[in-house]
This record gives sequence, structure tokens and C-alpha cells, in this order.
Amino acid sequence: MSKLFYVGAPPLHALLDQATCEAFRNAGRRESCAAGTLLYERGDRSGAMIVIEDGEVEVGNFDLSGRFLPTSRMGPGHCFGECAMLSGLPRTFSARAVTAATVVYILEAEYRAVIAEYPAIAEAVTRIMAQRFQLLLEFVDDLRTQPFNVQVAKALLTVSGIHEVEAAIAVGPEELAVMLGASSVAVTQALGRLERERLVLRTPAGVIVQDREVLAEWIRRRTSRNPVLAPEANTPVPGFAARRAIPRAG
Repeated sequence: MSKLFYVGAPPLHALLDQATCEAFRNAGRRESCAAGTLLYERGDRSGAMIVIEDGEVEVGNFDLSGRFLPTSRMGPGHCFGECAMLSGLPRTFSARAVTAATVVYILEAEYRAVIAEYPAIAEAVTRIMAQRFQLLLEFVDDLRTQPFNVQVAKALLTVSGIHEVEAAIAVGPEELAVMLGASSVAVTQALGRLERERLVLRTPAGVIVQDREVLAEWIRRRTSRNPVLAPEANTPVPGFAARRAIPRAG
């Protein structure tokens, strides 16, 4: 799976044992969909969260020309839509299948029923929501306080850390521009500065991070802060994933 716009929180199988994941998926309604299918649209009040069983899904919004601008891309094990389900507010994003996919829709009543039996599910979903919120705070603070080349460097550091190959080819200028809400020109200029410092290498296939530790140190020197990064997509959470979630008695 491409983790180009990894949403910043682990999949459920990094937080829960296999049996509990299966119980969660079985609580809802499975649906197979073709590539390009809209799972829901901005403004919907469908009141369901979604778990991906296979395939890839993008979350984002359409611009005035009808082009879809993704903010995150997820694959098997990831869940999303829980905020709208629990808040009762309209969707702030649309979601569509990037590839053929199988997803599970879980309504709020179904969610509350399954967490009553498997309370570890609620703990996992809360952990996922908290991590996304924490990373959003970091992103907003960077927009307010950090030079744009630092913002680009942090985006590359995050993406390269969750990619499946070393010295990861991360993204191109247009994709980074969507991630950061900036112009491709600004991103290209920032990448040029990073490349001159030998932190990244631009190739026709994308951007290669030369050394993640060197890039992280470069960010620390310019911000006096350690970057707050998303956990790697398939890395178990210490003290969390290893624990078997036992159904509540009674």
C-alpha cells in the first residue's frame, strides 16, 4: 500500500488482537466498492465510522473544478469517520475508494454495543483520535511559527518514516502542496533549498530523503524542538498491541 498521505494514527491491528479486530468488523455492515466510489460526501450526516478491510481509501474534498484534493490515504486496518459519528456533526470531508476496496460501516448504536462487550475497542479508537488531534496541533503550530522549508522538511520526515522502503521515495511537489495547502511553486523552491543542503534528492519518481536522522537533526537545529511525528503504520504500540483484549464478562 502507498502510504503517501498516511493519516497519522496506527491501524487497528497495531492496537488490538486479531479476535477483537474481527469482532469490531463483524459489528457493522460490509460493502465492496469499485475504485472511485464515494463512500460519503462532505456535509453528510450518515453517522457511521468506517473500517477498511482491504484496498485503499482517500479522505479529502473537491475543489471548484471538481478535482479531488486528498488530505489522507489509508489502507487495511485503518478506521476513519469516528469524529462525525460521535459528534453528530456533518462530515467535514468526502471519502472515496482509490482502489477496489472492502469496507465496514459501523453505526453509533453498533459501536456502543460492541464496545460494551469489548471495551479495548473504545480505548483503541480514543488513542487513534488523540494521536490525530495531537498531530493536527503540531501542524497548526508549524503553520503559525515555522518557515515553510521546515514545514516541508517535517512532511517529508513523516512520509519517509512510514514508507515501505529505506531512503523512501516520498512525494512529488504537487502532492506535498496538497498536504501543506501551499502552491507547487513554493514547495519546489523549498525542496531546492533542502536539496542544496543534501538533505533530499529530487528524482522523476519523487523525493528521496537521504538520511532521516540527519533531516530530523536539521529540523531540531532550526526550531529548537524535537519533531512530533506519527508512529509508523505497522509498528505495534508498546504495552498496547501486545495486550489481548478480553471481552467484558456478563
